[in-house]
Amino acid sequence: RKEYVKLCFTFPSSLIRDPAGMQEGCTTQTLHRQCPIREILGITLTFFFKVPGDVMLAVVLCAYLEMEGIDLRDRSVIELGAGTGLLGIVVTLLGARVTLTDRAAALELLESNVQANLPPELRPRAVVKELTWGKDLDNFSPGAFDLILGADIVYLEETFAELLGTLEHLCSERAVILLSCRIRYERDLDFLRMLRERFSVSEVHYDSSKDVHIYKAQRGSRRDDL
Repeated sequence: RKEYVKLCFTFPSSLIRDPAGMQEGCTTQTLHRQCPIREILGITLTFFFKVPGDVMLAVVLCAYLEMEGIDLRDRSVIELGAGTGLLGIVVTLLGARVTLTDRAAALELLESNVQANLPPELRPRAVVKELTWGKDLDNFSPGAFDLILGADIVYLEETFAELLGTLEHLCSERAVILLSCRIRYERDLDFLRMLRERFSVSEVHYDSSKDVHIYKAQRGSRRDDL
């Protein structure tokens, strides 16, 4: 029997395209865009979206995990720049143990979304932690994660060095990095060139309808799959 899980996220009102009539601060949105996530243990996860295009990068990465049939059960996963937490929450629902990270200012909203969208028995599998790239690395064991995820985190050139340093710290020899990106400017290509100096990088998916690229990075010449 198929079951459906409807995720309801809270977003800052500044993220909503048509904020007319909304209160300042945060607002709960019913998410209207249906996006099925692959069946796992007889459950089909479905979430609904009506939010700005940038959040769709997380949706595209979720869909890629579905399309590739990647078994996430009991994998150790960290999400960088988790924002609303959509990606990390879906990955938790698919069986992973997830650390969702962002800067301090985002943690209250992120934590509220985790609590609102995960059933009580799964909440211990999703941990919200502060991580400012390049600054809080002592709080994270090097190489502790199987999978490192980031959706729409490559856009500020001044953060590139810190982001790369964070990826190097977190990435073990067996870990896989998946980044969902839009290539908006030349500086985004500069980041990819910097990434290739440190990791073996390949583009594994392109969603032409949303102009979203997914890049896979690993240490050395490894081509391991999850």
